[in-house]
Amino acid sequence: MRSFLFVLCAFAIAWGQTPSATRSNAETLTAWQEDRYTLEESWDPAILLDLTLDTSAVRQQVIRNEQFEALLKGRSRVEENAGVYAYGYRVQLVATREEAEARANMQSALLSFSENVYLLFDNPYYKLRVGDCLSRSQADSLQQRALAKGFANAWITRSQVYKQPPDRNSLISPPNDSLFLHR
Repeated sequence: MRSFLFVLCAFAIAWGQTPSATRSNAETLTAWQEDRYTLEESWDPAILLDLTLDTSAVRQQVIRNEQFEALLKGRSRVEENAGVYAYGYRVQLVATREEAEARANMQSALLSFSENVYLLFDNPYYKLRVGDCLSRSQADSLQQRALAKGFANAWITRSQVYKQPPDRNSLISPPNDSLFLHR
């Protein structure tokens, strides 16, 4: 009985796959390709109406608020400080990814140098720099002193420095540096 049912099922499956009931493979592939590459071209973007905005009223209106006033005050403050800074040189003592190591080296630098010491974070490095040298010869002598004091990787870097370096205790915010610590 089982073999009879098996033969009957196999015959029914074979009967459903006759060539008259299905298209040939070539016809099927061609129909699929036509459907795939048929584009809907009835929509025309040229029929859209362009919107024009009347911005004359906005242009004539002058907007003044607290933030704008603060920007104006900030600009005048920058102009006031323009004579304070100049491009010069600093000696970079350490560049490390570890904040604790940078702070330890900074304590050592504060004890070793009478010049201002700057610790800045330039992602991902903490950079420890010393001095406000306006000439390369000043920076060279500071680098030699740093090498003699045990900072083996000391090198000269071009930076924005103070024209007249202030006293360590009176320095509030150094130019372009994110962190300044002093004794």
